[in-house]
Amino acid sequence: MASITGLNTNGINFSGLATGINTDVLIEGLTRINQQRIDRLKARQADVMAKQSAIATLKGYLYDLQSKTSLLARSIGSIFDTTTATSSDPNTLTVAASSSATPGSYIVSVESIAKAHMVASSGFNDPNTQLKQGTITIQFGNGQSTTINVDSTNNTLQGVVQAINSATQDLRASIINDGSNLPYKIILTAKNTGVSSAFTITSNLTNGDGEDINFQENTLQQASDAILRLGSGEGALTIRSSNNKIETVIPGVTINLLKAEPGKPINIDISRDIKKIQDGIKDFVDTYNKVMDYINEQSKYNVENQQAGVLLGNREIQDLVSDIVTTLMTTLESSSTGINRLSKIGIALTDNNKLNLDQTKLEQALSMGNTQVIADIKKLFAITGQSTNPTIEFVQGTNKTKLSTTAYEVHVTSPATRASVTASNPLSGVITIQPPDNTLVIKLNNVALLNIIVEPGTYTPEELAALLQRLINTHPNNNNNHVNVVLNNSNQLQITSQKYGSLSHVSVEGGTVLPHLGFIGGESARGDDVEGYFVVNGTSELASGSGQILTGMNGNQHTDGLQVRATSPTSTIGNIFVTIGVSAKLNSVLDKYLNPAYGRLKDTQDNYQIQIDNINKEIDKQNLILENRKNELIKQFAAMESAVSSLKNLQSQLVALMPITLMNTTRK
Repeated sequence: MASITGLNTNGINFSGLATGINTDVLIEGLTRINQQRIDRLKARQADVMAKQSAIATLKGYLYDLQSKTSLLARSIGSIFDTTTATSSDPNTLTVAASSSATPGSYIVSVESIAKAHMVASSGFNDPNTQLKQGTITIQFGNGQSTTINVDSTNNTLQGVVQAINSATQDLRASIINDGSNLPYKIILTAKNTGVSSAFTITSNLTNGDGEDINFQENTLQQASDAILRLGSGEGALTIRSSNNKIETVIPGVTINLLKAEPGKPINIDISRDIKKIQDGIKDFVDTYNKVMDYINEQSKYNVENQQAGVLLGNREIQDLVSDIVTTLMTTLESSSTGINRLSKIGIALTDNNKLNLDQTKLEQALSMGNTQVIADIKKLFAITGQSTNPTIEFVQGTNKTKLSTTAYEVHVTSPATRASVTASNPLSGVITIQPPDNTLVIKLNNVALLNIIVEPGTYTPEELAALLQRLINTHPNNNNNHVNVVLNNSNQLQITSQKYGSLSHVSVEGGTVLPHLGFIGGESARGDDVEGYFVVNGTSELASGSGQILTGMNGNQHTDGLQVRATSPTSTIGNIFVTIGVSAKLNSVLDKYLNPAYGRLKDTQDNYQIQIDNINKEIDKQNLILENRKNELIKQFAAMESAVSSLKNLQSQLVALMPITLMNTTRK
């Protein structure tokens, strides 16, 4: 008879089936190879991302370095052009200088300062005093007048003040209390200083029962022009200005007049700002060293933990360092002071590619302070140029302008001209001007429209020309659109813009004084831009003109961005020698790596991104394989569990039948 093994007191037992099996652990073990492949891909991805992040951080350091080198590399407006201005009497006048100012010393005296016209009305006991009604007329010089209506709605002091302030922007009205027996007065103050802003105010308030007001009694301050004398001898020049801010006497220098000290000599000194130059060079060195500190840190190998920096062995970074170091070792071919390389001013390259700045040596070089030393230090850093023709001046170059191994020929085929209009009729021996025939409307350079009041009087032609020039150039709306007014050989007035080129424009628009000046109205003229081209090694390169500036066209092989100023009144030819200094070269190197369109570091980051994207795709692929493998194993284990469950059900049935079976066996 057959027997069933594995029996115990509880019945039949199938050991090892559906008892304590951890399918999650089994699946993890069976798919471990797939997961390890994914982990390796993620590690590779993290390594590439670390390199990409390091390049991004390095670019930040390099952009900072580029900004510092730009300050040293500029042809114009660089720190080597900055100036400082001092006044020997800052209580009388202060001075400020721009980079266009030329170093030098001047002696001036402040004979008078410009003042605004100020008058006070008659006084009243009460600020709410009711005035008579009518009109108030305000007239500036002998120009057009403004009429203010005073009626029952505004015939008080406050009402008149509001009406005046609403009617004109050229003066301001207010009420004061001076503490006298009749303390309340209207104060009228011209908005602008100078004789040309003087005004008269006439009260025609005659209607009604109110009180009279008089604006003629109290002149608190006469309008006056500022008068500055330049020089101290008999030939000293007298400069008259309608305001106390004088910007046209010394080019690039602004003189602010604070008080009059007639006859007192005041020294104005303009010099290069040595401290700013020194600070700029130090900032460049410090910023450069931060770049090298970062590169050195990210490129080293740590022996202790056997970890390599993320930039170690990076070819792009090696090339970058090599290009920078090579540039810093530049030696200029010529220098009148011997300053032709960085070491001459105390900047030396160390073994770890950093720069060491000898502050004492730099200070000694700068302390010489003479123009040629500063010029040679600028030449060491910036884009500079020298011309063989005094009427052709180097202005600036760009990072696309090439170093001239041979002279660049400048051919000026047509010089720039200025707009100039000439009166139709000559002036008589004596010219008498009286209102109302004393207004002139003239437009300058298409931007400044001037309404001019010619001061009444009797003038010689020379006096009238000088007066007209002063009135035009000191007009509040002139905005530096200055002109020269002279008499030609036929005794005709000639008005010439000081601006050159197609933007130079003079137009006599109209006015009642025109017959006295010899103009008929409508005279207009425009200037021409300079024309020319460059020749390099026998090959012509195109140029465009703007005013007196000739600029090499975009795409020129050698003269792209090169600018020269041609001041000759006739066609001419000259040679320009362009020097590219250390900072200018370094800017070009940095642009090669940082340019957002074609920079090598952009290409490096793009390649890293491609790698990251490809690894992402591979990770997605492996994750899909892993997921499919897990799903397949889950199905297999589910089938197994189902089978085991069926066996367990069978076991339960067998166990349920056992008592009957055993009973039948016993009976037998």
